[in-house]
Amino acid sequence: GGKTVTGQISIEVVPAAPEPVLEPIRINFQPAASPVPAGYLADAGDPYGNRGNGFSYGWSSDITADSRDRDDHADQRYDTLLHMEKNSTSKSWEIAIPNGIYSINVVFGDPSYTDQTNHVEVDDVSLPDPDREDNFDEHFGIIFGVADGRLTLSPLPAADNAKVCFIDITAIGPTYVTYDDWRASRGTFTDPAGPNCARR
Repeated sequence: GGKTVTGQISIEVVPAAPEPVLEPIRINFQPAASPVPAGYLADAGDPYGNRGNGFSYGWSSDITADSRDRDDHADQRYDTLLHMEKNSTSKSWEIAIPNGIYSINVVFGDPSYTDQTNHVEVDDVSLPDPDREDNFDEHFGIIFGVADGRLTLSPLPAADNAKVCFIDITAIGPTYVTYDDWRASRGTFTDPAGPNCARR
């Protein structure tokens, strides 16, 4: 009679590569010589470029002369700032990040002066200053999409002497949502902590 040969096939199961996880990026706007808050990277007003810390970010032109450390607030993040708009001249800030949907916390203002109106735009999301000429405007859990590989922070035309203190940028995960999907369903993607805009 014939023989039956039983063979074995070895199948290796290779797990799918995990989605990239972007750790929160925290930038403090301050003079170069000032202490940097724990967990933050410093931005001292230099033009956009590779900062040598794993990120590329900076301003549309050199505004290092417009950095301030007031020595007037216990929290260094609130004590330091950069003028985004001064003498009717506006400057924009950008950071290179992957396309996707993000949540940010951003604070504008000045611990020592109330001479600012911080009307600012993050990409296509407007962050108005409703009370004007107070010390700080705090925007927490703001949701927006990046489609060109950069987050852009710019004063709106109605801004007056706008100042920025710090920004926290967090990718909404665990997987990225495409910008087109976000635009198609805008308003349905939310930060797990819930969007909030508090001002003081």
